[in-house]
Amino acid sequence: MRFGGHRYINHPDHRAAGDACLDAVYPSARDPHVFPDLLVDNLLPHKVREVFMSTTQNADVWIDITECFERKLEGLRQHTSQVGNRWEGMIERIRERSRVIAQQNNLPFDLAEGYRYFRLD
Repeated sequence: MRFGGHRYINHPDHRAAGDACLDAVYPSARDPHVFPDLLVDNLLPHKVREVFMSTTQNADVWIDITECFERKLEGLRQHTSQVGNRWEGMIERIRERSRVIAQQNNLPFDLAEGYRYFRLD
């Protein structure tokens, strides 16, 4: 996600990581000349068939995160340099956002995340 509405621009490191991931997936993963050093280790090119991009805008697939929500929080807790002592207030905001996504889309589960789906045939 590069931006959200008219009030949020995503962090440069998140944008760069997302761009690098997409660039590696398509078309680089399928082209042997992009990563020739991998061929030495018998890691052959691979054509990625599907991509799910996390998004809060224009999602067309929603995933039930109810069962793994605490694991998600544990991963986010590792970002101590970014979160500092504001962590506890963030937990409920993240939970509520996931709840609202599920409710707004009339989903049959409690907590959801939205993704933009691409089928790369």
